[in-house]
Parts: sequence; structure tokens; C-alpha cells
Amino acid sequence: MDQTVIDKIKASFARQSYMTTLGAALDHIGKGSVSIRVPMSDHILQQHGFAHAGVAFSLKLLKTSLEHQQFYLKPYCRLHIN
Repeated sequence: MDQTVIDKIKASFARQSYMTTLGAALDHIGKGSVSIRVPMSDHILQQHGFAHAGVAFSLKLLKTSLEHQQFYLKPYCRLHIN
């Protein structure tokens, strides 16, 4: 994969301050895919102890944003919660 594209994806992700709030990190950038890791922590849980659906929604929104920036990523984003 072209290093310029990887750098653009990393820079775009770094500008997403809400990802810092979630504790999210880019796990993998590959041709046609991006993987974002979010650690399981108290501040992202809903009342039943599971990760809040807003976490998954936020990651989907970021993936869509990256696609609209013409990075040609596949239409999916993996969510890993440790």
C-alpha cells in the first residue's frame, strides 16, 4: 500500500478527537481495509456492562468519512474491544 495513503489515513484519524475520548487506536491499515481497536473501559459502557452502541456507530461514521475522502477502503471496519 502506498505510504502517502497510509499517512493520510493516520492524519485523518488523528484529527478525530472523539476517538481519543474512546481510547481508540488504528490497529491495522491495509489495502481495502482499516481496523480500529477500542479497549473495554468503564467510560464506554452502558448500564448493563456492555460497550455502548454509540461506540460502534462512531467507528462506522469514521470509516464512512475515510471512504468519502477517496481512500478506497472496503465498506467495513472491524471493532475490537479488549
